[in-house]
Amino acid sequence: TTAGADGRWQVRLQPMKAGGPFTLTIAGKNKIVLSDILVGEVWLASGQSNMERKLGPQLGMQPITHEAQEIAEAKHPRIRHFGVAQVKSFTPLETVAGTWTVCSPETAKDFTAVGYFFACDLQQARDVPVGIINTSWGGTPAEAWTSEAGLRGLPDFAHIKDELKLLQANPKAALSKYEGELESWMSAHDAGSARQQQAWYAGGLDTSAWKPMGLPTLWEEAGEPEVNGVVWFRKSFELPASAAGAPAELHLSMVDDVDTTWVNGVKVGFTFGYNVQRTYQVPAGVLKAGANLIAVRVLDTGGGGGIWGDKKIQLLGKGLSPSASVDLSGSWQYRIGMHLQDAPASPTAHTGDSGTPTMLWNGMIAPLVPYAMRGAIWYQGEGNVQRERQYRTLFPAMIADWRRAWGQGEFP
Repeated sequence: TTAGADGRWQVRLQPMKAGGPFTLTIAGKNKIVLSDILVGEVWLASGQSNMERKLGPQLGMQPITHEAQEIAEAKHPRIRHFGVAQVKSFTPLETVAGTWTVCSPETAKDFTAVGYFFACDLQQARDVPVGIINTSWGGTPAEAWTSEAGLRGLPDFAHIKDELKLLQANPKAALSKYEGELESWMSAHDAGSARQQQAWYAGGLDTSAWKPMGLPTLWEEAGEPEVNGVVWFRKSFELPASAAGAPAELHLSMVDDVDTTWVNGVKVGFTFGYNVQRTYQVPAGVLKAGANLIAVRVLDTGGGGGIWGDKKIQLLGKGLSPSASVDLSGSWQYRIGMHLQDAPASPTAHTGDSGTPTMLWNGMIAPLVPYAMRGAIWYQGEGNVQRERQYRTLFPAMIADWRRAWGQGEFP
């Protein structure tokens, strides 16, 4: 073949008999020799943490059944694994980082566990070499793995192109837009945010119906195992006269997923992201001598929820003598504002993280095209569990999107 002016070239080889290892030599003005190449079935393994989960021990996860034995017996030189580096991108990339690894007891522990067992079963059934391309990312929704063209026909994502342009050009404006949409949704569906009654961040609120909870913790571990929705937290604390009017810094640990926070009725922060440490500036003039109040509205859309983490909740400031800090960990009051099943889906934040539509298609799928492969295995869904009706059309659209990109027909 002949390379283009940009140096690009491509050759499609005719189908070969399964086997190997082979050597591939590519010669032009220079020569590249690739050795130990197998010909067989290549499968794309994608999805969220279910697919990402490695065969070997993982911190905070229960071991896979017979884990040590499976790794010790992983002597399969005809199984190869390619781990795609986790990359986000606003535009489709053309190259990808990673290496092909031969399956052995020393290497198998780092393979996708589901992909490994799939490859073993497939090789046993078909007696051919099997390659697994592992392109996965925990906690991610299907729209992140779908291209802009693939989402275009879905009403819920009709404006995604414009939203991503705004996010690239002005991240603060994009976050402000999401905050406004979320506030409108809260006003319509959350009891503590309803405009026709006293807001739950206000002082003087009757909290006799509120319950205690020790923070930081996930509320599933503190007596509310079934809650997905909005929960409000309040805590009163005393300050010396030296702190009155002085600026301070509130350290709120982490919040799963979204919080809006007030101090003495003044909003001091809004953050999206279940694993983001919250640090909010309390402006001068907000704090008072004597009793003060912090209120936090938390939206959780699935999985764990609450103010959590291993950091102390505390207020820091020069006027907070003698220790220059107030420990706010411990008992807070809480009340449930709404359950997600009682309202339409909440607005979705597009922040450029791994859950943003098209970001993982661009960074981890597009650069794999047109790698010749037999099909794809997919282990995902939890990332869309609060929008299950939407998933009925989103997931088929993603499948059609991948098939269109590869041009290999309706591969499984």
